[in-house]
Amino acid sequence: MWDVLNQNWVGALIGLIGLGVAIYFYRTSKSVPKPAYQSQAFRILRRDEDNLPEDVSIRFKRTAVDRLTRTTIIFWNDGDKVLNGSDIVKDDPLLVSYPEGSKILSFALRKQTKDVHKFRLTRVPNESNKLSINFDYLDPKGGSAYEIIHDSENLHPEILGSIKGIPSGFKAVGTARGSYPPSSLLLPSFLRRRPASFRATLTLFLWMAFTVGILMVGFGMSMELLDVRSSDAELKIIAIIVGITYTSMAASLLWLTRRRYPKHLDIGD
Repeated sequence: MWDVLNQNWVGALIGLIGLGVAIYFYRTSKSVPKPAYQSQAFRILRRDEDNLPEDVSIRFKRTAVDRLTRTTIIFWNDGDKVLNGSDIVKDDPLLVSYPEGSKILSFALRKQTKDVHKFRLTRVPNESNKLSINFDYLDPKGGSAYEIIHDSENLHPEILGSIKGIPSGFKAVGTARGSYPPSSLLLPSFLRRRPASFRATLTLFLWMAFTVGILMVGFGMSMELLDVRSSDAELKIIAIIVGITYTSMAASLLWLTRRRYPKHLDIGD
């Protein structure tokens, strides 16, 4: 193992990783707002999948449709700083958008953290497939959950638009499946309640541990190819066991600490 680590390319790789870690720490240490969203969808009815005869029509409030889908979207500020609605770029407003030709049939607020945030979705004139997003401000962990009924082929919409200093606007961070799944209760509360910068740092170290584990397994499996002088079979077994341990532990913690929407915005299944 020492023979492999003593090669020049290993030192260069460690240097590059160290530079990447320094840049990552610099970027995640800054206190900034982080608009995020998660969504979940349920197909209520679809003509071609449910084998409905031509004589049967699907209507939602007198509107004929070929399918009905309920999508729940949870918007929140996942950062450590207040997100101001005045920072929404007027020439690139925030929008919930489905493909052209789709119709948003209805939408309703399900939950919100504070009334004073005034987070609201409104229809875009002459565009039945889009909703406009507006709010006065969002505190850290503040947000709203909306339910949308639509007839789009796509289960989930795109969230378009820009915010000053955050050109990507609201960022998708996975599918909403509950704010705190039972498995996360295994985590100490101090890990669940730390700020976003701490969680980002923890995630970085877990990914590094995961990578080290993969490398260890690869090293153990390819000792002969690397021309390692030691032919001790025990070294190969130890490297594989250590690699699997690192990989499994890091993967488990990454799953438990993945980004989730705030618990008070949970609307159930």
